[in-house]
Amino acid sequence: MPKEIKILIPDTAEGESVDINVLVHGQTVLQYKLEMFEYPMDKTALSRADFIKNIIDHYHKDFEVVEVGLDSQKKIPVLFRQLKS
Repeated sequence: MPKEIKILIPDTAEGESVDINVLVHGQTVLQYKLEMFEYPMDKTALSRADFIKNIIDHYHKDFEVVEVGLDSQKKIPVLFRQLKS
């Protein structure tokens, strides 16, 4: 059964990401990418949900969404996991 851990990561700005590699015996077994998206509240007619759905729908197809978080009213963290090729 997979284990879960919680780790603290540094703050990131729009367009930056945090890459997390899980190693077992020196080999990468999982790769994650945490990206922070800023919701342009006054500049879009899209709801927050539609805004993030649009990002996810057009994100790199080698990644799947693991979790959509809530950081603040404007910032939306999204955790992606790289699919095995």
